[in-house]
Amino acid sequence: MINGQIVDEIPKGIIDCSLMLAGMQDLEQSPTIPKGIKNCSFMFAYCTKLKQAPVIPKGVTTCEKMFHHCKSLVDAPEIPEGVEICTGMFLNCSGLKQASNIPKSVKECTGMFYMCDHLEQAPEIPEGVKDCAGMFAYCINLKNQPKIPKSAKNYYNIFKGCN
Repeated sequence: MINGQIVDEIPKGIIDCSLMLAGMQDLEQSPTIPKGIKNCSFMFAYCTKLKQAPVIPKGVTTCEKMFHHCKSLVDAPEIPEGVEICTGMFLNCSGLKQASNIPKSVKECTGMFYMCDHLEQAPEIPEGVKDCAGMFAYCINLKNQPKIPKSAKNYYNIFKGCN
């Protein structure tokens, strides 16, 4: 929704989509995200009926809490190289079953999959990540624990509450 209008596509020329569709609880299908967007923070936060995530275009650098509390989301979208911040990207996406690979460009992923109850396979954490605290905390069905990279300075509670 832009200026009160529901849109299928986000207009070109916009570079910051943070909070753009946050709280639209009835949104099931997302609009196309055009190239040129840099910031997608909180873009779909609390879109509890969103079932399929959009393609994240190259050029995006920040995805902080992009899908926070999207409980109907099952598969994580591919995260393109160039994204640096994924803090809380899928926080409390309790329906998430499939995680995507984390690109080498990511530096911060604190709480990225926090409370993703159905997530079973954790992706590798690439060397270069500096902060991954609570990244998989309370992922109660997680079957693997990836290696914490040497570059990580903060990894407090990374697997807290996991079986």
